Amino acid sequence: MKKEARKRCYCYKCGNETNQEIAYKTSNFDTNAIYSSGADSEIGWVVEKTDWSFSSCKGCDSKNLEITTYHSGANEIEREVSRTLIPGKTKKRVEDWIFRLDTKYIELLSEVYSAFNNGCFRLSMMGARTIIDIFIVEKIGDKGGFKQKLQSLLNEKYINTHQHELLETSIEAGNASSHRGYNPSEKILTSVIDIIEHLLKPIAMQLRVSNLKNEIPQREKT
Repeated sequence: MKKEARKRCYCYKCGNETNQEIAYKTSNFDTNAIYSSGADSEIGWVVEKTDWSFSSCKGCDSKNLEITTYHSGANEIEREVSRTLIPGKTKKRVEDWIFRLDTKYIELLSEVYSAFNNGCFRLSMMGARTIIDIFIVEKIGDKGGFKQKLQSLLNEKYINTHQHELLETSIEAGNASSHRGYNPSEKILTSVIDIIEHLLKPIAMQLRVSNLKNEIPQREKT
């Protein structure tokens, strides 16, 4: 009986390295010029090898693709130059309660998470600002400028002082992302998304409680 090929690699569903069965693996080779000294006769070449490994997680059965590129030069020393995981590692996991929200929030959050997990922090910040704007208009009303609306969120105790300061700063960062090319850091954006989740989770929980109440049989009147 042929022994199945296995390896340990990252599983996007489990969120860590797991034992995986290799379902398909192949390699392709190419030759590339990687530098030139200025003289036509002095060009450096490498052999580029790309390994494609498609595997199935033994824990959750999710499928993962790992693409690894190696360069081998005149000294025949092979070195790894890139490794890509598809779907890849997730910076921010989507919580189940999010799917109880209104469709407009789900669609926007989906785009924010997707941009964030793919390193598109400017786009993610712009989307985050839009979500905050929608929430404020729904809960407080469309009155005054953005800073006034944020102050209303603080006054109504939707957020605390620290969150208010961070949001006020992040909104300016969001504007800078649109107009001045500012790219927010992963740390700042993570904090902004955390605050958005803090604002929206009570809405999702309230909807869940309402649905549960509807499922409970009413006591018959005697």
